[in-house]
Amino acid sequence: MQKALLFILFVFAAFQAKAQVFYECKSLNGDTTFYLMGTCHYLPKTAKFDTILLGNYIRNCDVVFSEMYIDDGDISYKTALSNLGKNKRYKNDGLLKDRVTKIEYQRIFSYYHSRFGVSKKQFNWASYYRPWAMDSRLRHNLKENYSMDHILYAIAKAARKTVRNLDNEDLLYAASSKLNSVFDINWLLFMVNGEKITMTDDEIIAQSYLKQDTARILKQLSADPEHQRYLIDDRNRHWLTVFEKYCGRTNFVYCGLAHVISGQYALLNYFRSKHYSVKAIDVNLPDFR
Repeated sequence: MQKALLFILFVFAAFQAKAQVFYECKSLNGDTTFYLMGTCHYLPKTAKFDTILLGNYIRNCDVVFSEMYIDDGDISYKTALSNLGKNKRYKNDGLLKDRVTKIEYQRIFSYYHSRFGVSKKQFNWASYYRPWAMDSRLRHNLKENYSMDHILYAIAKAARKTVRNLDNEDLLYAASSKLNSVFDINWLLFMVNGEKITMTDDEIIAQSYLKQDTARILKQLSADPEHQRYLIDDRNRHWLTVFEKYCGRTNFVYCGLAHVISGQYALLNYFRSKHYSVKAIDVNLPDFR
């Protein structure tokens, strides 16, 4: 699987360890604090993370910011969500089988069935979506995985916290369209034909995360400037304008780790440029024993 998907998915397998994925950023006069939690968007169902620690920070915050696009009370939410959903699907309610031969279709199904245990019914359901979105649904089946972002959102809502979206529709649509153009049918067939490859890019990053090898993670993620622009930089620049409206408060931000550490507009770079003190906070990562 290609590198750029990791900006959205950032799937990893990690052990229980102290890791620098959680940061406190505090203004010089101490009136504004942003807690940055670099997440993975999917975890194996056997994984656990320190919800007690993170829950305590969330409960002590005024506002929570989510990369995951959620209903934050904006009247345009349902329309935006519908448009984004349509952009992930083939036009005119098309299907994957309309775009490949029968032999190719069977080969693609066999890939997901043998590697991820996907059933024919699951595959047919996901084949309404364009290749990158289909791959995400099949590779990270929610029976085998769960979303760390959804857990943090649930904690925030249970604590009756205000949760705000970091993104807007235009940014998400641009990122989705970029993924549509790059991860097309040809990419899907190329990936399937390379099934015997020992390690995919996301597995390489997973091992790097396991070893706390941040330098290698950054090298993998920053290989393509265009992907960095659409999936990280453009979105981060918008997020910074959102943050500036919430000075004088204590805020909790959860988003993919790449947004925190990768590129010129990495969130940590922004807070350091504003002379915030930046401190890593130890947090237990998943234990897969």
